[in-house]
Amino acid sequence: MMRIAVVGGGQLARMMALDGLRLGIQFSFLVEPDESTQCVDGLGEKVVWDLGELLNNDDKSSYRELFEALGRPQVVTVEKEAVPVEILRGLTSFAQVHPNPDAVYQTQHRAREKQLLSRLAIPTANFHVATTCAEVRTTYEVFGLPLFIKAVESGYDGKNQWQLHSEADLESFERERPTGPWVVEQHVRFDREASLIGARSASGETAFYPLTENLHRRGILIRSLAPAPNLPEQTTRNARDYMERLFNEMNYVGVLAMECFVCGDDLLVNELAPRVHNSGHWTMDAGICSQFENHVRAIVDWPLGNTQPRGPKGMVNILGSRDLTKHQPRQPGPSWLNGSSTFHWYNKTDRPGRKLGHINLAHDDLQTLQEQLAAQDQQLYGEA
Repeated sequence: MMRIAVVGGGQLARMMALDGLRLGIQFSFLVEPDESTQCVDGLGEKVVWDLGELLNNDDKSSYRELFEALGRPQVVTVEKEAVPVEILRGLTSFAQVHPNPDAVYQTQHRAREKQLLSRLAIPTANFHVATTCAEVRTTYEVFGLPLFIKAVESGYDGKNQWQLHSEADLESFERERPTGPWVVEQHVRFDREASLIGARSASGETAFYPLTENLHRRGILIRSLAPAPNLPEQTTRNARDYMERLFNEMNYVGVLAMECFVCGDDLLVNELAPRVHNSGHWTMDAGICSQFENHVRAIVDWPLGNTQPRGPKGMVNILGSRDLTKHQPRQPGPSWLNGSSTFHWYNKTDRPGRKLGHINLAHDDLQTLQEQLAAQDQQLYGEA
């Protein structure tokens, strides 16, 4: 029987396994000793392994031991980009690894990612890679304010990021002296944010979901709407062209997410994710092949499924310790939903800003769906 090993045991691994199990595929999950794994309870074997110790061990037989412990999978994949690439490279002697280690290496580090985009002539915000506070100040003198500073690694959901709107903000950053290097970006005046999710199989077949409009607060995705309304067809063609370049350059296999700024009719690519992505969760209840199933199909080289929904779809994230109340956030119940909503809960403990679940919505009428998304946002966060 086909087996996939997933590096990680979070909600993305959970949703990937739920779709893969329906296809008759078995799963195992590689997790570190301090990693939370309740998301994947009951979905496959959880293999706890000290990856740091493995990296420091020159005995290559350790990778065979890991491969055996994972149940001799045919394919190894990831649910996150923050994984030791050498572990993935070590496992290539025993199984297919998709996306390949080099693709993960390029996209897990913001500076390498930006340089990859520039090399492929894919437009981005103006940026500079800085290793010292003095270089940040030099960039400020060239770009002006506002500036956005992002750590090259371990930055997601607004973490390890700084926004500089004044000289005082720059001085505060210099006093804080966080560990570099950083990508320093010039401010982009964008109309909205959007993302493209695509899949490429081992045989080279590709499929793309519609461009999705996203709303973030404090660097965290709050809600998504697909297809993004009122976008010129050329914008979609450009986005797909950019992703095709990335697929080909990296010999990419699996689902890839590309987050963008929409500036008029133009797109600037902001970030890449070598995995299934939060802005594609709406695909789970859209009457099409979800991003999770298509990732599984791509990495085992099965034909890809339909990615074009009938009518608009939406998603709202449920975050931990919401500002609505000082009490422990309760798991949403039936009163939170309407007849066109589907609720997904990840079995995670509460933590401020942590993604605990999401609600998918659908309606034939775009305006009605937009109103429903705003109402759900209001109910969860007091904002619309």
